[in-house]
Amino acid sequence: MHFAALPKTLPLWAYLLLHVDQPIPRTSLAYTIWPDVDERTARSNLRRHLYELRRVLPTVSAEKPWLLATNTTVQWNPQADYWLDVNAFTQMAKTSHSAPLCWVEAVALYAGDLLPELYDDWLLFERERLHNLYCDGLAQLVTHLQASHRYAEAVAHAQQLLHHEPLREDMVRQLMTLYHASGDRASALQVYHNFEKMIRAELAVSPMPETSALYTTMAQQLVPSTNSTPANGTATAAPTLAGTPLYQVAAAPNHNLPVQLTSFVGREEEVSELCLLLTMAETPTRLLTLTATGGSGKTRLAIQVGMRVAPHFRDGLCWVDLSLIMDERLVQQTIMKAMGLSVSPQQGYLHSLREHLRAKEMLLLLDNCEHLIEECAQVAEKLLTHCPRLKILATSREALKVAGEQSWLVPPLSVPTGEAIPPAQELLNYQAVRLFVDRARSALATFQLTPQNAPTIIQICRQLDGMPLAIELAAARMKVLTAQQIAVRLDDRFQLLKTDTRTALPRNQTLRATLDWSYDLLTNEERALLQRVAVFVGGCTVEAVEDLATSEALFAKQMPLDLLTRLIEKSLVVVQQQHDGRRCTLLETIRAYALEKLCLSADEKMVRRRHRDWFLRRAEIIAEGMNGDRQMAWLDEMDLEYENFQSAIAWCQRTPGEAPIGLHFACLMKHAWDRRGDLREGNHVLAQLLAHPENQSATTTRAKALN
Repeated sequence: MHFAALPKTLPLWAYLLLHVDQPIPRTSLAYTIWPDVDERTARSNLRRHLYELRRVLPTVSAEKPWLLATNTTVQWNPQADYWLDVNAFTQMAKTSHSAPLCWVEAVALYAGDLLPELYDDWLLFERERLHNLYCDGLAQLVTHLQASHRYAEAVAHAQQLLHHEPLREDMVRQLMTLYHASGDRASALQVYHNFEKMIRAELAVSPMPETSALYTTMAQQLVPSTNSTPANGTATAAPTLAGTPLYQVAAAPNHNLPVQLTSFVGREEEVSELCLLLTMAETPTRLLTLTATGGSGKTRLAIQVGMRVAPHFRDGLCWVDLSLIMDERLVQQTIMKAMGLSVSPQQGYLHSLREHLRAKEMLLLLDNCEHLIEECAQVAEKLLTHCPRLKILATSREALKVAGEQSWLVPPLSVPTGEAIPPAQELLNYQAVRLFVDRARSALATFQLTPQNAPTIIQICRQLDGMPLAIELAAARMKVLTAQQIAVRLDDRFQLLKTDTRTALPRNQTLRATLDWSYDLLTNEERALLQRVAVFVGGCTVEAVEDLATSEALFAKQMPLDLLTRLIEKSLVVVQQQHDGRRCTLLETIRAYALEKLCLSADEKMVRRRHRDWFLRRAEIIAEGMNGDRQMAWLDEMDLEYENFQSAIAWCQRTPGEAPIGLHFACLMKHAWDRRGDLREGNHVLAQLLAHPENQSATTTRAKALN
């Protein structure tokens, strides 16, 4: 149908057709089609475009109108007399599980990308879903036809799939297999040559080892097996080369990476950088360790990198999941098992591994090393020493500390900064927002990113520090809660952020369990220092941490600086470079967890008092320095530590016996309030402290505060 109507009429009609199962709230529909305007304008646009849609549609009886509209909702009438190719396609796809040949009719309906002339945000996900369903259907159909020895039909559908996804190398191998099975060896070899030429030109890479091996086998076999069947015939046995079923050779993977059931979102630059580190000939990186705190996405990133680089290693990649073993003595055995090796009675596990890997060009992915760190380090060092063409990619909450290791800190997902809210399309360039939207749509199919909910989603992503696990757990709550309700409940994030996924590892089922895993691996001294770092708001200097802990008996045997260094190495404390030194900070989620632990201990009051004392001394030094010639430097420090000053004064206000010191502290803050333009807040704090029962005596401090 040619639409002689307003430009947005077609996307509006498409949205209604694709969401026919239930009435759509007018407000939601308006925000979806016009995401970049205010609510009033969007609803006005919707009314005009609904009128336009009714005008251009054919006239029908009043009993079966095209649209079912009320004051609050709009719906395409599912009982109307119409046929939609998308509905027919998806319905046939559903029945294909029991009748694979239904895919023949289904794929015939697919004429290309859904509405390619439209660029609306909501359409991108639907377009990709249908494209993936189509390609998966073609792959299933090819496999079914191959198993039935209907090679000519299978070839046609394999070519059809490669037209849409030319880099799908598994289908390249399958097409080679089909040609060879039908007696057309020349075409099988030509498929390889064409593919090799294309990826060398476009990607500067070679085909996977198993693809090259299949080509070599075919090239050396001058005559196909006698079990081969002409393309227009049938057969009773699978095609073979030297007695081995040919399609089994083609399907052999060069890695054992687990299939991921959710999409990989963002981190394009990180994946590219890590791939270069592992594959560039001029880089000497043989041990690359991805470090970060729990829930940061180390494993998912490593698997994505592994998928990308596996073809570059002649002998492929071996993924070793160490998350389920708790005994260091099982590390070597677990690696052996992942490689499918059996140990020789005369040799130990390590010797067998060395002998097996000595001549291999392979990438070993050791996943979740932190609780087995000593043994993993020793195994890595010995294997790298004796196996010159081996490389290791590890994930851990701290580096292995092996000579030559490159430790790579996995950053949080990117979140918008500043007060301005970018347009919806630009917001999806931020990894944290994109992940939230993707997982929210999995939980609630009708979810849309709109100008109205965008500020709240940004707030959620910021509060969760761009931590992938936390964002996924929050987005899953969209089944029941609105984005605003989720944001409010993040004050108790450890109660809110849980998953009902039965197959998730126990430590990944809740945000608390993830942090418990890291916390339990710490020594008592490291736990205590982490609690003390958490009392600082907005970070602190190394000197402040040392002052807080130095005189405590708990830290008599180990210097606080050494413990702080270990917390940094274990990805729990983050160091930021400032113009005048380094500053220690915690991700807000880790800080909330450590503060909870501090509140449950007997040390909270002592730690809070020492925090107050440190910043009271700093405030006194700054106040005295304001009489000199370094006023700007002192004001900069007061500005940098402002949140800590606020926290210390607030503690004095609510703690019995501390209000007089709080009043003295507040008097020292006048310069800071003046510089920040927060005189109203300053006067409010002073008024509260002056009204406190403990500050009613006539003292010099009270007189100073009153002035």
